[in-house]
Amino acid sequence: MSLSIKNYVVCIYVRSKEEAFSPQLFELCLQRSIVVVRNLCAKEICDIDLGLFSTKKLVDLHPNHPVEVRFQSEQVSDENWDANFEKQVWYCTSSRGHTTIGKYAEYQAGSIEEAFNEASKAKTKFEVNPSSYSFANDPNAQRRTIKFGTNCDLSDEKKWRPQLDELNKLPSWCRLVSAGNMLSHLGHQILGMNTVQLYMKVPCSRTPGHQENNNFCAVNLNIGPGDSEWFGVPNDYWSGLQDICKKNKVDFLHGSWWPNVEELQKMGIPVYRFMQKPGDLVWVNTGCVHWVQAAGWCNNIAWNVGPLTGTQYEAAMERFEWNTTQKYQSLV
Repeated sequence: MSLSIKNYVVCIYVRSKEEAFSPQLFELCLQRSIVVVRNLCAKEICDIDLGLFSTKKLVDLHPNHPVEVRFQSEQVSDENWDANFEKQVWYCTSSRGHTTIGKYAEYQAGSIEEAFNEASKAKTKFEVNPSSYSFANDPNAQRRTIKFGTNCDLSDEKKWRPQLDELNKLPSWCRLVSAGNMLSHLGHQILGMNTVQLYMKVPCSRTPGHQENNNFCAVNLNIGPGDSEWFGVPNDYWSGLQDICKKNKVDFLHGSWWPNVEELQKMGIPVYRFMQKPGDLVWVNTGCVHWVQAAGWCNNIAWNVGPLTGTQYEAAMERFEWNTTQKYQSLV
C-alpha cells in the first residue's frame, strides 16, 4: 500500500487484496478528512466491473428509469457567475427538471459527438477531459446550458441486482450494507444514504458545497470515462465556512453555493483539491464539506456509511440537534 500526499490530500494506491481488506486502510481513512483510494476496483484486487454502471449498460437494462436533471451554465471550476454573467458570486444557479436514463443517454452521447466534431474541425485531439474551454475567464463568451443527471435511484433490488451484487465485493468498511455500518441497522431505506444513487455527467456538471446528511461518511466511485474534480474543507472549519456563506448571502444548510477558493484561503480555511480518475473511490470522512465538478464525461455512484465509532455517532447526534434549531429536517 503506497501513500502520496499532494495539496493535503491523501491518495492511497492499493497493491493487493490483503491491503484492500486490511483494518489499517480503514483506520487511515478514518484519520483523514477526505481520501482517494486508487486501484481498488482492479481485477486482481476487488474485481469490480465498472461497466455495469456505464451509460450503455444502464440504457440496455432500464431506459425508462427516472433521472432528475439540473440545468446549469458552463463554467470552469474556479468561477461561479451570477445568472446574467455580470459578477462572480457564491449562489449556485440551477433549475430542476426530470428525464429518463434513455433520454439522458442520448443527450450525453450527443454532447460527446458535438465535442468530437468540434475537435475534428479544429484538427485537435478529442479528449474525454477537455483541457480548455472557449468561455474560460470570459464572462461575455457564449456559454451553453448543460444538463446534469443527478439523484438517479438504484435502490430497487429487483431492477439493479447485478449492480448491487457487484458492490458487495468492496471491503466491508465502504460497503453499502455491512454489520459495521450504522445505516444498515435502520430497518428502512433512506434514498441516497443507505441506497445507491447514480450521477450522469457532461463536462462542467457540478454538485454545490455541502456536508453529508447528519454528517455521515460517504463513498463515491467514478465509473468514468472522464474525471471528476473535487474540493473539500475539513470538518473543523465548517463553522468558519458557514460565516463566509452568510457574508456572501447564501445559506450554508439550505442554500446552493459554490465557494471561492481564494477567499477561503485568505480567511485561513484550508481547501483540498484533487482529480478523481475512473475507478477511484473517494472516502468523505465525517463532516467534511465538499463540492464537485465533472472535468469530463463520466458517471458516478455514491452512498453513505456510518462507521461504528464514537466520532461518527457524536457528530451525527450534534448535527441532528443543530438541524432541529435550524428547522431543517434530518434524514436520520
